[in-house]
Amino acid sequence: MTGVRVTPVPAMGIDLFAPGRTQGDVEPRTVQGFPAFQDHINGSPVGNDFCNVTVDVADGQVLDVGFFEVSIERPLGSEVVCQKANDVANAAMTTLLSR
Repeated sequence: MTGVRVTPVPAMGIDLFAPGRTQGDVEPRTVQGFPAFQDHINGSPVGNDFCNVTVDVADGQVLDVGFFEVSIERPLGSEVVCQKANDVANAAMTTLLSR
């Protein structure tokens, strides 16, 4: 099973998700021209992986996106899980920017 989570967070700035502020391996990204961080925690059991992308949408506001797999017989692997998290973040930002 795979799943996604898209959560607007109106009271947290992107700085709380910067390298050294979370438990995972954090990499800077850009999503639809907005600064973002990708966060992946290494060491997850095979088939139970999670990747998070947090996008800085406004001062003190982020869009938090996660993609996960749970008990998958054919695991996607961390690279694919993180790519899918980035894809969902990109799609969510496309929707937000079209409004």
